[in-house]
Amino acid sequence: MPALLLGQGVVYTERTAPVPGTTSTTTYNWMTAGYIDGRTKISLDFYVGLGTELTGSTILFGAPLPQGAMILSVDVISSASTSGLTFSVGDLNSATRYANAGTGIATAGTTSYTGLISATTGWYVIGTNPGTGATALTTGDAQILITTGGATLGTGTIYGVRVNYTTD
Repeated sequence: MPALLLGQGVVYTERTAPVPGTTSTTTYNWMTAGYIDGRTKISLDFYVGLGTELTGSTILFGAPLPQGAMILSVDVISSASTSGLTFSVGDLNSATRYANAGTGIATAGTTSYTGLISATTGWYVIGTNPGTGATALTTGDAQILITTGGATLGTGTIYGVRVNYTTD
């Protein structure tokens, strides 16, 4: 039975659902803290294609996201069509965390990757797979990147990545 619980300024939605593989039920947080009434923040960065970026090139977008940022959606932007081009969107820990060889980038415009919530773990939160020690800045999940595939980037074509996230 759904219930709305208020406490310490945070809104949670709870529900009772079956535990997979059993006949019992449990109550758990369906929407995690910070999503309801949270402020959406945006990380936005652009890259101008040189025409020399071969398939398999990796391009970092934006500054590293803050620890605890909850990723709501990722948008990939292209100013022109490039036949056969694909983008995988991820981070330094997993190059395909948000999209694997998405083809929408081959057409001019914006391709949105939404529905990034997992039924078992909820929204992906930056810091879940942090880098460690001396390699923290080169192996962690805070730096968003794209990996190209299928074609060389178009000369002068503007590519962008917009990450919508919340931290509260």
